[in-house]
Amino acid sequence: MRQPRAIRDHGRGEAGPEMTWRLGLRWLFSTADPCRMVRKAKAAAGRCSMSNSHADELRKARAAFVEDRRSHIKEAASLLPANRHAAFQEVREALDLQAEIEALDRAIRDEEALADRPKGAA
Repeated sequence: MRQPRAIRDHGRGEAGPEMTWRLGLRWLFSTADPCRMVRKAKAAAGRCSMSNSHADELRKARAAFVEDRRSHIKEAASLLPANRHAAFQEVREALDLQAEIEALDRAIRDEEALADRPKGAA
């Protein structure tokens, strides 16, 4: 919020020192408005919940990928020792899923960090 002209001029404008002091108090109290502070807090809480919902969606996707990885490993174990080639393919798919899970973990951490940042911060 921008200060009134009399405050910026440090009393050198048309207003005298008494008026400068009063305008300064008015400016101070207008910036410390409790209702405005509550509105800002609610807005910040809304941003956090939005980012948390994104993180929750990522966690759900991660859980599904973990289940898929487990099923591929279980299938690979059941194929051994009879069909080593098919077991190897299952393990390869499980390792691909593991790379995806690690990427999801990074995305979740990023979303959580974004939730902690104030709005407009880069």
